[in-house]
Amino acid sequence: IARVAANGTLDAGFDPNTNNAVYSVAVQADGQILLGGDFSTVGGTTRNRIARVAANGALDAGFNPNADTGVFSIALQADGQILLGGNFTAVGGSTRNYIARVAANGTLDAGFNPNAGGSVLSIAVQANGQILLGGGFTTVGVSTRNRIARVAPNGTLDAGFNPNANNTVFSIALQADGQILLGGVFTAIGGSTRNRIARVTANGMLDTGFNPNANNFVGSIAVQADGQILLGGVFTTVGGSTRNLFARLLNDPATQTLSAVNNTQVAWTRGGSAPELSQTTFELSTDGGASYIPLGGTASRVGSTANWQLSGLSLPASGQLRARGRTAGGIYGGSSGIVEQVATFTVAVPPTVTAIIPNNGITPGGTNVTITGTNFTGATAVTIGGVAATVVNVVSATSITAVTGARAAGAASVDVTTPGGTNAANTLYTYRVPVPGDVDTLNLNIVGGSVLANAVQPDGKKIIAGSFSSVLGQARNNIARLNADGTLDAGFDPNANNTVNSIAVQADGQILLGGQFTSVGGSTRNRIARVSANGTLDAGFDPNANNAVFSIAVQADGQILLGGNFTSVGGTTRNRIARLAANGALDAGFDPNANNAVNSIAVQADGQILLGGFFTTIAGSTRNR
Repeated sequence: IARVAANGTLDAGFDPNTNNAVYSVAVQADGQILLGGDFSTVGGTTRNRIARVAANGALDAGFNPNADTGVFSIALQADGQILLGGNFTAVGGSTRNYIARVAANGTLDAGFNPNAGGSVLSIAVQANGQILLGGGFTTVGVSTRNRIARVAPNGTLDAGFNPNANNTVFSIALQADGQILLGGVFTAIGGSTRNRIARVTANGMLDTGFNPNANNFVGSIAVQADGQILLGGVFTTVGGSTRNLFARLLNDPATQTLSAVNNTQVAWTRGGSAPELSQTTFELSTDGGASYIPLGGTASRVGSTANWQLSGLSLPASGQLRARGRTAGGIYGGSSGIVEQVATFTVAVPPTVTAIIPNNGITPGGTNVTITGTNFTGATAVTIGGVAATVVNVVSATSITAVTGARAAGAASVDVTTPGGTNAANTLYTYRVPVPGDVDTLNLNIVGGSVLANAVQPDGKKIIAGSFSSVLGQARNNIARLNADGTLDAGFDPNANNTVNSIAVQADGQILLGGQFTSVGGSTRNRIARVSANGTLDAGFDPNANNAVFSIAVQADGQILLGGNFTSVGGTTRNRIARLAANGALDAGFDPNANNAVNSIAVQADGQILLGGFFTTIAGSTRNR
């Protein structure tokens, strides 16, 4: 017994170490592994022909059914009981001829004793719980049954099922439509020629249209997800075509549909030639299939059909489902595989709202909020206290951002509406009367890096400047003006080509700009410019600083102070601080000479000028910043 990874490399940590052949392996739903064969020890511990190991290969010390001779086949029932078939005549010291059942803990089922008259080499459990036996026997109980029989879950023989193979049956595989595939060394079923491979209906009647005709022993049968049939054995031809030891047969169509019936139930509907499954599981992905998590609960078969379902769920509005089930096949029924189906789904699920941040805001509205909950995908409306929110953005299935509308003070329900309905009413948000310091409803939706300066004109209009490219959805490069009501002034667009650091409004309404720009309105203006009240460039004002201007101040006499990182103005040396006449001409007699950047200027009432920045000297004297 060994285990290899999906790429075929040996699992070095898994080594149960049986001392003789293993004929059959079955994996339980809990991941434990059942072994059947001719061994008498596992990992040096006595285990006669049947054992169980953990997923890591460690022997299960509490499981020891103890068969007296070989166990060839193991099959698992839905209730966890374990069926054994082989050449044995005793299990756990009690007589059991070739077929037995033990509980999940390994104790013999005293009430189950079909008593086959020869070896049982393959066992398969049908969807309705009935048990198919294949092998070399010719009787079951006291009734003639040649190599294939069916017993009820309690072990009594099914009197109406008697396919009658004329030689040994080694493999049984089940289709979802209830039909039964048989492989072995027989050459007739029910008196009709069938060489080593045949199919019978659920009631045991021969499928007259299915006759692949292998020329030698078929020991293994398995059904693919698409219904095609895999054969293994010692044959060299199938249906007259050369196929050495392995072949695949075409089959009737297989059908399977995975769906979310609603937000509480998933269903896997399977039919046609699809393989019969056990141990079905359902999983959910909400990240496009990158990862899956098991859906809670245990999947159940729908009656005695091939269909599976899982109920009692709380699914999101959309996602991906993955269903998986285990197939059985191969010689002695000792091999198994996994069939998988993946499907996307959308269900109409009412949303839930669990929180809103912040949980209060002012009555005029305009508060930016984030709503959290579930099932928000496809939201068509968001209201807070019955008032429609604006700028609604469904960030994800669990998060919505929005802006509150205006409403009277008081508690308010946060309601999200989707195609699945509206969440339950709540009192998660509170409107309150504004107090000083509350954020106003004005939201300029600026696109860019920063707003570094703002100024209010006498008419109530507001100028903003900095490093941005859009205001209220309109292109504005680094400077813009708002009307008194907060709307964008459409006629004001100076258009600076780089950052504007400082603004100063003159008494005559003209506006001074300082920054890192080299053009305004398409005309060259190096770091200092003036525009009229309507935003047009003052063609006669061009001081021309050679580096950034960080600060502008206007004196009472109309002269203009500049601070920054420049070292010349109009071609004349001025280190970081300069003064201009109202017409832009450099004041030749004003030269404080800072040794590093001047970031801020303020003019006192007595006319003296305060400077702040990174400098450590002014006019050669130490002055730290």
